[in-house]
Amino acid sequence: MLLIIVIGFVLTFCRIYYQKSNRWYLRQNMYASVLVLLICCFVKSDSLIAYYNVSHCKEFSGKGKSLDIEYLEGLGVSALLGIEYALKNKPEAMRALNQVRKVILERHSAKANNWRESSLYESVLVYFAKAH
Repeated sequence: MLLIIVIGFVLTFCRIYYQKSNRWYLRQNMYASVLVLLICCFVKSDSLIAYYNVSHCKEFSGKGKSLDIEYLEGLGVSALLGIEYALKNKPEAMRALNQVRKVILERHSAKANNWRESSLYESVLVYFAKAH
């Protein structure tokens, strides 16, 4: 959402500098808002958050805060790519994530039997997590 604000400031500057009309300004803001919200619909923020948290935690990088393992477990299947990244690059420091990975995969396999609870996105993430 911060991107919408930044684009709004840039459009305000352009409106003043190029002496555009209010109609132009509102139309450009509407286009920018729709575009940013449309992009946000297709980006899975849970996966990005998990990856960021794992790669910037004290256990992985040596600085920052300790990793909140319960939070990662709560993210579920979306956290698998971040967990796999940590286990691949620093397996000795991230041993605790092996248990979290097992719990997430067990939960998914329990949900996979019911087509109403399973999704294609989760199945693809589990496939790539098991491939490593």
